[in-house]
Amino acid sequence: MDLGKHRVWFLSLSAAGVLFVLGGVLLGNVLAREENTYAYLRLFHDAVQLIENNYVEEVEADHLLRGAYQGLLEALDPESEYLPAPEYQELLLGGPLPPADPGIGLHRVRGHLLVLSVRPGGPADRAGIQRGDQIQRIDVISTQAMSLSGAESRLRGERGADVTLTLAPSGGGTTREMRLTREASPPPVELEFLGEGTGRLRLRGLPADAAARVEESLVDFQRRDGRGLILDLRDTSARSLRPALDTARLFLDAGPLALVQERDGARSPIEEQTRTPAWRGPIVVLVNGATASGAELLAAALQGSGRSALLGQNTFGSGTRTELFPLPNGAAVRLSTGRLLAPDGKAWHGTGLTPDLVLDPKLEEAEVLARAREWLQSARRPEAAEREAA
Repeated sequence: MDLGKHRVWFLSLSAAGVLFVLGGVLLGNVLAREENTYAYLRLFHDAVQLIENNYVEEVEADHLLRGAYQGLLEALDPESEYLPAPEYQELLLGGPLPPADPGIGLHRVRGHLLVLSVRPGGPADRAGIQRGDQIQRIDVISTQAMSLSGAESRLRGERGADVTLTLAPSGGGTTREMRLTREASPPPVELEFLGEGTGRLRLRGLPADAAARVEESLVDFQRRDGRGLILDLRDTSARSLRPALDTARLFLDAGPLALVQERDGARSPIEEQTRTPAWRGPIVVLVNGATASGAELLAAALQGSGRSALLGQNTFGSGTRTELFPLPNGAAVRLSTGRLLAPDGKAWHGTGLTPDLVLDPKLEEAEVLARAREWLQSARRPEAAEREAA
């Protein structure tokens, strides 16, 4: 490949655009100094030229640049990412997602696309895919420079359509290629009656209308004399925080839903409770290591306000507020600009939320639900005593 001097400087200037967009948020006064800015660009130019002259194979310039952007952001945290122009435009257009998927949740760690969760009974589960497996390719496309949003989009498709994944097992071993047939995604919100006034509200995701779906389920639950609620957030992740905040409103009486800590250390409420809660009865929340992002925010709001206990295992540990910054080339950067905190001021980014009662992840489902029901029973007893005293 011969990019030539003009092409190399074009790449350097493109990188400069990203650096200057990030400068005010990411590097503060460092990039404000002209000499330091030039030093960064000079180093990037030299690296591109070295690759041009010495790499064993031809390199597509766009692929090289995308990898540079992605690496720059992944050095910060797993939530920050570069969105190429097609992915960003697709995000702006919105619209309904394709109805089917192979039953996998994803996250990125040090540049690798890993399986975060596997839907029980889904195509990936039946194929033996496990949490921690590395996805190297989706169909024929390498995931090396693929954004998390882009990977999630590529997994989805029409019901019955195949997707081929190239995976490296988490425990080591031979890389394998697997063809999975997409199946219809189960409903994101599902209410199940367990008897004796107890119900389980299962959230498999937090779509834009999650709060409306949850409120509808709560109305149904109370109409049928529901008295104790298990909110199941296991294996649940959501990039958007808005549905999590709106859902938290349905359970909290007053006060902040959550706090945010800015880069200067200042703390302030993200939002305050402004409505009458839809459910004031006893509630307990189930979580695990794949409870992430928006689902963690919901769990933190309930635990940190004293509204509910958490049962299960430590959550994933994704607790940042992210913002999208458009770039001149039509792409965008998703950047963490604040740390999320529970209403009591506790942070969970990088560490996860600690359950009030830790449960062995190997417990059978029936035993997990039995423990949750026991916790609800203990919460109901003081409530019943208060009613009798009144």
